Amino acid sequence: MTDKFNLLAEKIDKLISKMESLKTENLKLIDENQQLKTELNEYKKDYNNLKLSSTDKNEEIKTKLTTILNRLDQLDELAS
Repeated sequence: MTDKFNLLAEKIDKLISKMESLKTENLKLIDENQQLKTELNEYKKDYNNLKLSSTDKNEEIKTKLTTILNRLDQLDELAS
């Protein structure tokens, strides 16, 4: 009977050790997850800034092209 209790105590000790190990690993993963969320938010901000910048540049190019085309139309009218 004592052997069974010793075996049970041994199994419980192993279980407690494993649970402590898993708890430590879980805390590390929670921390890593938070860091990754922060990094993701930074990438999203960068993406949105680049997207806005690209849109602004596209608008600027469209405006310049429209101006150039209007000037060409004016030149064409003067030449006619």
